[in-house]
Amino acid sequence: MSAPRDLELVPIGDASDVAALNAALRAAGLPEANADRVDLFKFVHPSREVAGYAGLEGEAPDILLRSFIVRDGERGAGLGAAMLASVLAEVRSRSATRVWLLTTTAAAFFSKNGFQKIERAAAPATISKTEEFASVCPSTAICMWKDL
Repeated sequence: MSAPRDLELVPIGDASDVAALNAALRAAGLPEANADRVDLFKFVHPSREVAGYAGLEGEAPDILLRSFIVRDGERGAGLGAAMLASVLAEVRSRSATRVWLLTTTAAAFFSKNGFQKIERAAAPATISKTEEFASVCPSTAICMWKDL
């Protein structure tokens, strides 16, 4: 396996990539990504093997991170933190100052990486009106944010 720094963030552009992402999300018990509303990315090793995925929705100053997943077989090697750093660099390049997310399974991981829990109702309207906040994620999902 390549070192985490060797991962490349690549925009997803074709239906087969979206199908692979959605299969990985389903396998993890997570909601599928809506490619019409979300900018989707894959993280690839130099060998072109996919390590994971992420999606971004919205515009600066607040952007929603969604569909963040490290593929089975890639977990536990520090790739999640490397992937998160890469996608946060992408968020910063969009002039965003804060990133938001909802999670039912990874609050500890995101807390270790600087995200803070917050009441869902405290999210700005631009975030709370997204499909993910309004209807996709269950009301039990933990809302988190991070200043950039």
